[in-house]
Amino acid sequence: GVGYPLDIVVCSALGADMYDCVYPTRTARFGTALVPE
Repeated sequence: GVGYPLDIVVCSALGADMYDCVYPTRTARFGTALVPE
């Protein structure tokens, strides 16, 4: 899966429109929250 925000931007520019990412789920297991700055 795509794991970093920049990767999503690059992949979108290349035409990808569907993502399956384990990063949010994996980090949530350890008490990490992904929030906008």
